[in-house]
Amino acid sequence: MESRELITKRYSPSGITYEASSLTAPFISYLESEYSRKIKENALLIENKFKDFSLSELKLFVMDNLDFWGGEFLEESLLRRGNYE
Repeated sequence: MESRELITKRYSPSGITYEASSLTAPFISYLESEYSRKIKENALLIENKFKDFSLSELKLFVMDNLDFWGGEFLEESLLRRGNYE
């Protein structure tokens, strides 16, 4: 995405952040599949949930849920591995 200038990378003392570029919205407007529509809906839900979180609140939320999410990703990884072996 960065090589296509769809995102902008920013470096700061707190880390690396990414943000939409001026090309992002026009590009996304061309995506019309059901899958793309659901991604757009989920992105709005995420934005609405976390838009008022400070960086420290967001880090705390991630740390509080990492074990739960990690378990989900591990299970999915094991299931997918079974399909490829």
